[in-house]
Amino acid sequence: MCYGNPHDLLELVASALPLRNELGHTGQEDFEYFCAYTGLREENVGADAFAWAKLAFLSAWRRRTENVAEQSTS
Repeated sequence: MCYGNPHDLLELVASALPLRNELGHTGQEDFEYFCAYTGLREENVGADAFAWAKLAFLSAWRRRTENVAEQSTS
């Protein structure tokens, strides 16, 4: 398993993401907006730190998107 490698983990998480959230955005689009809003740039923090931040963001995005979808069908 690739628990210590954020780049490999990102591939696994990205393959399991819902295509779009309730607003029609992809996880990648929302992450790019997050980076623009906060000023997070790979050049400033390094490739590994950027990958860990993206992994955390997409994991939370997935959980929220799935929870909203569940609530809307209930």
